[in-house]
Amino acid sequence: MPDAEVVQRVLDAVCIDPTDWQVDSLLYSVGRHVLAAAWHEDQRPAMLVSKHFKLPWFAHAVELLYLCLSGELCELRRRIDGDLIEFFEHAYRQPAIRAFLRKLDGLDGNTINEIPLEALKLYGRLSRSFGDFIEQKVLWGDGGWSADPPARWGGISLYKLIFANLNRLHHVADRLRSDTSLARARLALEKDAHDVIDCIVG
Repeated sequence: MPDAEVVQRVLDAVCIDPTDWQVDSLLYSVGRHVLAAAWHEDQRPAMLVSKHFKLPWFAHAVELLYLCLSGELCELRRRIDGDLIEFFEHAYRQPAIRAFLRKLDGLDGNTINEIPLEALKLYGRLSRSFGDFIEQKVLWGDGGWSADPPARWGGISLYKLIFANLNRLHHVADRLRSDTSLARARLALEKDAHDVIDCIVG
């Protein structure tokens, strides 16, 4: 959620007087017509993974897909103006949503109605890619004898570590920073996320 400093950045960027009623109007539009759809509680594990494993495009793609699937897109199109777009460039930096807003502004109703159907297919694709990422086997433990054979022979699935450590995921990510197979999986997920975004905004 954008904090006071972030909000001030967008106000500076769009030259709005903080006492102006336009501030309330802008923040209402951002919250009501974009973020209410783009953010959801069930994203929490994926967004924590994105944050700690450095997957920015994956996070952008998740928010964009939720916006396309849950948002009132025709109503959102009516609300698009320069200030709204600037918000997602300077305050809450979200290039996928920013590009989508620019595209949405020029679409007709029939084309807009097709967006959720396409987004649903892409959601399945991104979910599979994320599943591949968290299914990666990683070495865990001290490298010596373990009562748990997978920790010594072949590794443990990343998702087990993620869901056992959601509130301390930064420790898991730090310990796996040098895992080359996980680094390759990370690049593959980021590429798929970028491709998903391109399918919607390209």
